[in-house]
Amino acid sequence: MSSAYRWLTDILVPADGLSSTKEMVFRFVWRSPAPLKVVAFSWQLLLDRIPTKENLARRGVLPPS
Repeated sequence: MSSAYRWLTDILVPADGLSSTKEMVFRFVWRSPAPLKVVAFSWQLLLDRIPTKENLARRGVLPPS
C-alpha cells in the first residue's frame, strides 16, 4: 500500500471506518490504471466532495437556492 493511499485514508475515512463494500471500491479505484487526476476525482465523487452548487449550499458555503 502506498504512503499516499494511507495518507488519504487517514484524512478522508470516518473515525468509525468504512463498510466492507466501500473499502473494496476505494481499493479498486486506487489501484486502477487510470491517470492520477481521474483517481482523485473518483475519491471525491465517492465521498460526496465534488463542489456542486447543491453540495456547497448543503455545507453552508453558498446560500440555499
